[in-house]
Amino acid sequence: MRTMQLDPCPFTAKDRVVTKQRVAAAARSIKRQRDKLPLFADQLDLTPEEKISRDDANANEHRLKLRALWLETARELHRLFRQFPPRLQAHIVREWGSCAYPKTPSYALEWLKAQGYITSHGQLINGRFIVTHELQIEAISRWPQRPGSTARRAIAPRQLSHNS
Repeated sequence: MRTMQLDPCPFTAKDRVVTKQRVAAAARSIKRQRDKLPLFADQLDLTPEEKISRDDANANEHRLKLRALWLETARELHRLFRQFPPRLQAHIVREWGSCAYPKTPSYALEWLKAQGYITSHGQLINGRFIVTHELQIEAISRWPQRPGSTARRAIAPRQLSHNS
């Protein structure tokens, strides 16, 4: 089965190496905090290594939250995509592959909404296929196309039926 191609998830937990530069930067950061808040200087008794490990833990936690959101959005995208009829899936795959959007799940969902394949609530328009009036297709097909334009022509209703 064909699916919409997406970039791999960039949000993975990373173990960063503690270098001399990172230790020096953490020491400068601690010193700036102590200078900025002299009344609380005794409470800011972190070592540079502790600060680095705390910052790395916070960064990994944040990356894992972003990854969970990315994967949740990708699952929703694939769930919606599988509900389209096979011929419409093939059409969507071709169109998505040729558009200039970044290949992320959130952009794919927004693209499907902008193209009119799903509603803003993430539901398919009219159940299994999109209802398009003949007059709308005629009007859209008559629009002047500029050279280099990314505008797409409307899909004829016979191509949208789920009888493949």
